[in-house]
Amino acid sequence: MGSGAVTLTLEPNPVRDARTATVTVNAQTFRVVQDAARCTYTVSPASLDATFDTPTLTVTVTVSVAGCPWTATASESWIRPRTSSGSGTAAITIDIDQNTGDVRHAFLTIAGQRVNVTQRGR
Repeated sequence: MGSGAVTLTLEPNPVRDARTATVTVNAQTFRVVQDAARCTYTVSPASLDATFDTPTLTVTVTVSVAGCPWTATASESWIRPRTSSGSGTAAITIDIDQNTGDVRHAFLTIAGQRVNVTQRGR
């Protein structure tokens, strides 16, 4: 008998909800709460280079936890993500208008990440 320490080892929480467990030691019950997993995002590639007549490009958003939500927007009207929002890892197709003028620049914002886009002119 006597005092002692109890150590709990927890695996990382793989879901977007907090989880709880009840631990009983010597008839003493303790509630353990583990925070929900955080959503982190990776967008690839970080920049895109298009010819004057490239019709589409693809950007991939990878999430750390299934179900993490994201949005996709463009800074200019000549470039448009086909899907403006979603959740989980996804390939996003980007539609691009033909460029008959000079080189132009825009950026996409996907899951808070910036993707620079350059389109050469004709």
